[in-house]
Amino acid sequence: MLYKVLQSINDTLESLGRDINEYHLIPFTYSAIESKRYTREIMAEKNIPISEDDLHATNQLNTKQKKVFDIIFNNVMSDVGGAFFVDGPGGMGKSFLYKVLLAHIGSRGFIGLIVASSGIASSGFLGGRIAHSRFKIPIDGGPGSKCQISFQSSEAELIRNSKIIIWDEAPMADKSAIHVVNKLLGGGRSEQVEESIVSSTLWEHFTKLQLSDNMRARNDPGFMDFLMRIGNGEESTIDRDEIEIPEPMLIPYTILEQSIEDLISYVYPDLNLFENFPFEMMQRIILDPKNDFVDDINSKLIQRIPRDEVPRGPPQHKLVLKINCPVILFRNINPVEGLCNGTRLICKQLAPNVVGTKYTTNVVYDEVLVKASLT
Repeated sequence: MLYKVLQSINDTLESLGRDINEYHLIPFTYSAIESKRYTREIMAEKNIPISEDDLHATNQLNTKQKKVFDIIFNNVMSDVGGAFFVDGPGGMGKSFLYKVLLAHIGSRGFIGLIVASSGIASSGFLGGRIAHSRFKIPIDGGPGSKCQISFQSSEAELIRNSKIIIWDEAPMADKSAIHVVNKLLGGGRSEQVEESIVSSTLWEHFTKLQLSDNMRARNDPGFMDFLMRIGNGEESTIDRDEIEIPEPMLIPYTILEQSIEDLISYVYPDLNLFENFPFEMMQRIILDPKNDFVDDINSKLIQRIPRDEVPRGPPQHKLVLKINCPVILFRNINPVEGLCNGTRLICKQLAPNVVGTKYTTNVVYDEVLVKASLT
């Protein structure tokens, strides 16, 4: 029993790049059985459920998506290898394409890793992780920096066993992130990148695959055209660098407080749906560039959720929660179980110093209860 407890603790610490012996919990040196040492993260990836919808969705791919799928999938299955950059504005179906690719690779018993440059993007995939968390990319990258993964660690073994690595939103990554991951995969030194992936010395090694059909805006071609004109610099401007947003895309402004309430009502028409349809509700989000407005909107949303506040009537520096309130994790607690920076959760239990939450990123993990201590 003692060994099983130590093994469980060490497995969790290894997923965070640490070792149980660093903490001197026991009077002897713990040594994992080599045959079991690398199985936890690998088995966790292999045990990620494969969506039947994604597996049978190849007939839903449009012509260009199918072409990209065939090129990448055939390269992966024939062990040819290669680096591909799937290009296309938002809504072109890149995420859908990645899910279909991962489903087909996983159904054949192989591991496919999916990472993203942001927590919100990674939460849209089963087993998705933020790239910095998965590859232990240093936050302050610079000349000579490298991923904090030992070549003998469980993370390294997982990467070696992976058939494909998909990086969503790669152009949004820090200027050196792609390069340090390339060092990790190649095991050697390389030249420094400039400001982004497209100016990196690695860029010439990517095969560019273009998507141009906006799948997200199929039912609203006018919105698609509007976005494309902005992206191409073709939309007419006001005072050189400002554009006029079409009236149908605006929430009418009256006074500030009422307009914020109208915006919340438009995005979240029924907050009771968090109780029974959390996955559907977590697809909605309000973005704001200013923290004071974020605090105001969050406060108004909390007030609308039909539960009691915990704690009641607090000042701003305290955390206000309710049952069925969505939250985002800001720490890597247990990456193998999906509890990492950017994971989206929903509160289901509230007790003194303890918050019980459930996954909401997908229906597969809906029944998993995660408890976090607050101090």
